Amino acid sequence: MKNKIILPILFLLAFGNGQAQKNKKTSEVEKCKLVHDVETNLDLYKNLEVYPELMDATVDLDEFVISNFKLPVKEYDKKLKIKFIWLVEKTGKCTFLKLSFPKDDKEMEEETKRVVNLIPLFSPARCGNDSVPCKVDFEVGVARLKK
Repeated sequence: MKNKIILPILFLLAFGNGQAQKNKKTSEVEKCKLVHDVETNLDLYKNLEVYPELMDATVDLDEFVISNFKLPVKEYDKKLKIKFIWLVEKTGKCTFLKLSFPKDDKEMEEETKRVVNLIPLFSPARCGNDSVPCKVDFEVGVARLKK
């Protein structure tokens, strides 16, 4: 009778421990994994150990972008959301990558480039001891921007 009870318990302990070790190894492998980002056509790390932060803690990124953004002289739907992407370089400098929405709006693209170039330095993203570039997706509603 004891053997019938002990055997299933040992099996459960062995299986459960194996799953925990497998999950631990999987999470370690996925940290700082280099993957191809289709949207930017760049190889970028995902699941970073340290994400970039503005060096000046008194600066709020949303407020910075909103206060510096000047809408092009066009009529935009108040519900429109502007979406753009930049890269925080290894040095912490921001580099404009693309305007995701609205597409094919050259004036809006120029303005987003201008604003991204004004963003203060970030602490760089890190994988282990290495600084790595990090993609930043940003979205803001037209209603929050000044003309």
